[in-house]
Amino acid sequence: MLNRSMRVGLYRGMGAAGVLFLYFLCPHKVALSLAYAQSAPSRPPGPLQITELHVPEAAGYIVETHLPAPSASTPTPPIIVQIQEAHTNYDAQQNIIQILEQLVEGYGLRLILVEGGTGDASLSYLRRHAPLGHRKVVAERYLKAGLLSAEEYLDMTSEAPLTVWGVEDSSLYEKNVDLFLRALKVRDAQQPTLQALRATIDTLRPSLLSAEVNALIDEAGQFEQRQVTVADYARILEQAAATRGIAPSAYPNVERFFALRHLEEAVVPAQAQREQRQLMAVLSTRLSEAEVEALLSGAASAKTGTVAAAAFYRAVESAAQAVGIELAAYPQLAHYMRYVKESAQVNTTALADELEVFAAHLSQQLASNAAGRQLLTILETVVLLDKLIRLDLSPAEYQQLHGMDLAPYWTQWDTFLQQQLKHAGLPPQSFAAGLRDLGAQLPTLWRFYEVAQERDEQLVANAVQQLQARGEPMAVLITGGFHGPRITELLKQRGVATLLLMPKVGRPTDERLYQAVIRYKNGQGGSLEEVMALADELHTRR
Repeated sequence: MLNRSMRVGLYRGMGAAGVLFLYFLCPHKVALSLAYAQSAPSRPPGPLQITELHVPEAAGYIVETHLPAPSASTPTPPIIVQIQEAHTNYDAQQNIIQILEQLVEGYGLRLILVEGGTGDASLSYLRRHAPLGHRKVVAERYLKAGLLSAEEYLDMTSEAPLTVWGVEDSSLYEKNVDLFLRALKVRDAQQPTLQALRATIDTLRPSLLSAEVNALIDEAGQFEQRQVTVADYARILEQAAATRGIAPSAYPNVERFFALRHLEEAVVPAQAQREQRQLMAVLSTRLSEAEVEALLSGAASAKTGTVAAAAFYRAVESAAQAVGIELAAYPQLAHYMRYVKESAQVNTTALADELEVFAAHLSQQLASNAAGRQLLTILETVVLLDKLIRLDLSPAEYQQLHGMDLAPYWTQWDTFLQQQLKHAGLPPQSFAAGLRDLGAQLPTLWRFYEVAQERDEQLVANAVQQLQARGEPMAVLITGGFHGPRITELLKQRGVATLLLMPKVGRPTDERLYQAVIRYKNGQGGSLEEVMALADELHTRR
């Protein structure tokens, strides 16, 4: 959501581009780092293929690869590398810089598309005002403060021929920022009500729900907080469902993921590895030296997750077929390759949503009485409302909650909870007034999501238009994680080959710095000095 650089400078208000320019007028003597070579990247000749792309192991990982079927008009589809960034998170920004560096040096990346800006957002004009070493010193400080993003840092501190281009509709962006700032006020005002409501639900859970259901609720909370992996959470749900004969047939990605778990369990890793080494040894006698080297490099990258494993094994399968090798002679490896291929077909975004909905369905089925089921319904809705006011709903959750008429529930919930507190011998507590107040604020929150979706559609349209107009084989599109899933889907619909990357993140984003930066950049209060002081405080404690 951060306001990226516009043609007239980095920021509105004080204009940090001007601040940086003044900084450069009196550069200190700093040892220079190596600039980027402008020679062609060291990659094989011919059209760029999405399966070639790697990312540095320490910096990030590939989440999803989508390769559309070639057509007569586009035999080689354009590539967009979609990077989901964590705004103002220094660790994430450093890792995105490493990813971009590799794409520039190894694959000739020249076009970086960004949210939050319109048109030319490049800072390369600052290069001529100071030597590289000094630019890096200044840019590093602004990066730590969240006032520069990874691509802006790279654009300032390299000699690569980059174009950074904002692909927003400016009016939609301004609306969305205004609604975001208003939503922050709603969140601060309404969170106490939801926290008190959740505390009351947790108090009533032991008396109204079985230990089995309460354990599922606790696991769901840990999954939400990323304390449980997707695989472990899926295993827990599958075991609970199996004991009651509940099938996940209404949840296709969950069903596929359960099947994949069993497929994975049938693999004997040591034997699959031996067979892979045997196959590679045979291939090495029948392929050229360059082809063997490419496969070995792909194997190493697939192991670290810096290239999609499915892409590597497609290359292995093609190489084996080309020289007449039957993979049936390597049964464990063939079994593992099938597992990898089918894993690539799972929609990871939809899987996370489906797991949560399946868990709620499962809990309802396991609840033994009407009061327990009513408590679960309230809990499920409160969890969604909490995500709503934190602007953390996924597209599927947004559709689920937005389709509910919540107004009749405020009084019903209050009456039910009062009755259950009385039955438990606990003091009464009314939530009716707080819930009605929350209901009155919902239009602001819905409008935020509506405008965000409009932004996504325009952003993708502009990104694809820029890629095609410039004739580039590849571009990077950097957006916040909130926009990620829908943008990925929109890119697929437009026939773009898409590689979704996530930078690795060490420490969590500091909410105070994030809000301070977004308010300052959008002229909603604060000052450059305040943002810098907060950043210095945070990094002193690191």
